[in-house]
Amino acid sequence: MKASIAATQVGRLLFISLPKKCTAKCSIGLSVFHSNCHYAASGSFRPIADISVSLHKLGMTNVTSPSQWHATRARRLYDEHERLEAMGNHGGSLQKLEEAAALGAVYALHDLGYTYYNAEPPKVREALIAYGKAARMGEGASAWNLARHFELQPNPARYFFWLRVAHRLNIEEAEEELASPFPYLLQKCLDGLQSGRTDEAAATLRLICSHGIEEACAAMKRLGM
Repeated sequence: MKASIAATQVGRLLFISLPKKCTAKCSIGLSVFHSNCHYAASGSFRPIADISVSLHKLGMTNVTSPSQWHATRARRLYDEHERLEAMGNHGGSLQKLEEAAALGAVYALHDLGYTYYNAEPPKVREALIAYGKAARMGEGASAWNLARHFELQPNPARYFFWLRVAHRLNIEEAEEELASPFPYLLQKCLDGLQSGRTDEAAATLRLICSHGIEEACAAMKRLGM
């Protein structure tokens, strides 16, 4: 039953852009579609792929593919997200952003990760999932933000992993940071020392030293930690 419904939905999608004056090719295409519905119900047919092949053979080049439809729909949802956000409708804006991201729009996935990460309270797990999907689709900024998150974690493996991914995705700062890692942790340590939060600074230094950064270990010795 699910396969038959899916085939029907695909048929609506594929035939929505057919020419108004239906030719013999249209009739043949529709018969192909109904045949596909029949086989889809039995579970022995792949309607999306086979309909696309059948229409291609018929020379119907003005048919909108599922991927094109998803891209167009995602862009419209994202535009609506921005419009609602500008109006102050944060709940409606987030819903449209989530829908755009669900369609695989990499820009929506990145923005969704940022939105989740900076929410009150933060939705860190959801943010990391969205960032991860966007980074695997080639979004360098998402990989960079993942590196920023994992820099502050006890195990540095993921930090270096995402830093290298960001570098491969042409984030210029990533190359510099690979040569001199943990800049934010070091800055956090300095801020703690300057503001008198010595316990916090000491904990940060120990974390950096545990990652094998000699400068941090030397600083701990100088401070008698």
